[in-house]
Amino acid sequence: AMMAGSGRICLFMTVVMVEITNDLQMAPPIAIATLTAVFIGNKFNHGYYHEQIHSQNLPFVEDEPDELQEAAAIEEVMGRDVVVL
Repeated sequence: AMMAGSGRICLFMTVVMVEITNDLQMAPPIAIATLTAVFIGNKFNHGYYHEQIHSQNLPFVEDEPDELQEAAAIEEVMGRDVVVL
């Protein structure tokens, strides 16, 4: 549940835990635990990998555009000389 909550990888963690236990009857409780961890984690902060993007200053497009992106037109952003490989 901790890995699912911090990394927001609930489906992956559910499958891994079911494979580790080798008991398909454990799938519903494991799924409930991982989904609960993800929902609680989303209430408090972003996921671990999202935080790593910001801490390492990697380029990342946010979900919502900022004011500059909304005001810009395509003609202002694109170049005229297009290079095709």
